[in-house]
Amino acid sequence: MNMWMYIARRVLAFIPTLLLLTILVFMMAWMLPHEYFILPLTAGFLGPTPHGPSYYYSIMKIYPSDPALTYLYYLEGLFTGNWGITASGFGVNFPFSGSVFTNIWFFVRISLVLIVVSAIISIFVARSLATYASRNTGSRLQQFLTLFSYSGFSAPAIWIAPLLMLIFGKGIGPYPLGIFPFSGIGINTYSLPSFISPSGVSSSPTGFIIIDALIAGDFPIFFSLLMHMVLPVATISYGLVASLLRFYMLSMDEEKYQEYVKAARSRGVRERELFNRHIRRNATIKTMPQMGVVIANMILGLIVAENFFDYYGIGMLLFQSLLVPYLQIWALMAIIFILGLIVLVSSLLVDILLAYIDPKIRF
Repeated sequence: MNMWMYIARRVLAFIPTLLLLTILVFMMAWMLPHEYFILPLTAGFLGPTPHGPSYYYSIMKIYPSDPALTYLYYLEGLFTGNWGITASGFGVNFPFSGSVFTNIWFFVRISLVLIVVSAIISIFVARSLATYASRNTGSRLQQFLTLFSYSGFSAPAIWIAPLLMLIFGKGIGPYPLGIFPFSGIGINTYSLPSFISPSGVSSSPTGFIIIDALIAGDFPIFFSLLMHMVLPVATISYGLVASLLRFYMLSMDEEKYQEYVKAARSRGVRERELFNRHIRRNATIKTMPQMGVVIANMILGLIVAENFFDYYGIGMLLFQSLLVPYLQIWALMAIIFILGLIVLVSSLLVDILLAYIDPKIRF
């Protein structure tokens, strides 16, 4: 079996999990009062134009309240791109209105950039620190990193975000390190650049706003986006680095006493080469099955960071939707589904990478 067959099997194995996720999301919404759930859920079939609550109440007699039939309506809309509609109003500052499917992907892309940047930084930092700590067993730095890995692993992002804001937030307190903005994504909504649509919920040509700013040559906007990204990325990366560092250090400490390491040392292999080419690679293979915990921490950190720093991604949308679930139930269901899908896709990528770097896995 080749790599593509392996990927196809893994994707097919996710279908029951994905269906279970849709059932859980549906049941969560079904627990709301009936008039809050059945109306917004079926309203997506009426067209993309938002309507008032009185209009939703008037269609209750049209759609049945049977949960199985309503779930089929939901499932059909989910896989055909009809995710319902949303509207601002009622004292709620919701960032978009209209079709959920059309508008939500702009905010998903913003969150994906945070996730990818945080993951790359965290993996690089954790691998480097763990390698140094494992090579210098008993040093003060190794003891400090061990303490950091346990304390950082247990410290919630909801503590880290305000701490970073107070120390590094621009304009907060007398701290000399306050150089990073801590609110928004770095775009002036009153004067949108040409590569962002007038509605403010799409950009061209890639849809990733920071990449589009670079392509458009708008370097002030690009630099502003980077500066506004620093504190959210730091909040997410703090927990990721601590988690990965703990797993890496444990794996390397176990790996460096294996027989093949002793044999390599007896042949005169340099310590740096031994760690970089053998110990760290095998430690990575042992660490990757723990990525489920790391991905869960990353999603939690994303939600906290976006809300603390007013960074409009799906974590911020999730919080805004929870404020008024009777009004934003269709957006809430879509966001939870997307977050679950991100976890599933991330675990699939981890499995593929593990199969690629681990010679014990055969296709």
